[in-house]
Amino acid sequence: MGWSESSTAKKRLRGRALQQRREQYRRFQPLCVACQARGFVREWDQLDHIVPLHKGGSDDWSNLQGLCIPCHKEKTERELSMLQPSFYPTWLKPAACHLTMVIGPPGSGKTTYAQQHMQPGDRLIDLDLLMCEVSGLPIYQVPPNHLAAAARLRNRRLGALSRPGHPPAWFITTAIGDDRAWWETKLEPARVVVMETSEATCISRIHADARRPEPAKRAALGIVGDWFAAAAGRATKSGRRRTIGLDGFPIED
Repeated sequence: MGWSESSTAKKRLRGRALQQRREQYRRFQPLCVACQARGFVREWDQLDHIVPLHKGGSDDWSNLQGLCIPCHKEKTERELSMLQPSFYPTWLKPAACHLTMVIGPPGSGKTTYAQQHMQPGDRLIDLDLLMCEVSGLPIYQVPPNHLAAAARLRNRRLGALSRPGHPPAWFITTAIGDDRAWWETKLEPARVVVMETSEATCISRIHADARRPEPAKRAALGIVGDWFAAAAGRATKSGRRRTIGLDGFPIED
């Protein structure tokens, strides 16, 4: 470009300085660079940092590009997807310890069952409890933005199960069908317990659970319906067959 500026500049531009930078850049390059690369002509809307500031990027000219709103959204989603943990970590190895998988929908009593049967020193791996651990908030009141950190922690603890000398562990999951088979193949649990709680009981428990705010209740009730539909091989309310993933969300076939 026609400007000279230190590439080590890190201070973020704001206010009038940012507006001046946008105007200067638009005079030099008014078009979305991503659209240009695809053979389209469209003016840019967002002055984007090629390397995000939180990753060490700067406001130097060499780190700026103009993107239209759709292309900027696509880039942002791509960057976010790279930050997401794997809900199905393919690198897992079979557990070297005595592992019990406890399976069932929300409200079926999975965690309560495990806690009642655990021995001193046993380890419990439950995504709901891990959400509390990473956020410091009460169960069922943790915002979803903590899910990624909780899933990473869960993955680390599942990975540790393959180490010699690991104490017995209990793994809580809503997995069903092919999803359940995937986890059993990966972890090779010594025992699998499927909660036989009825759908009506799960629904009643969720409604009566004072710990769950209304949005959490609605989400849990939706998962219960999908879980029992998947267990029976029925189509869900959306008309599609779905299994329920370890993170508690339906996985569409």
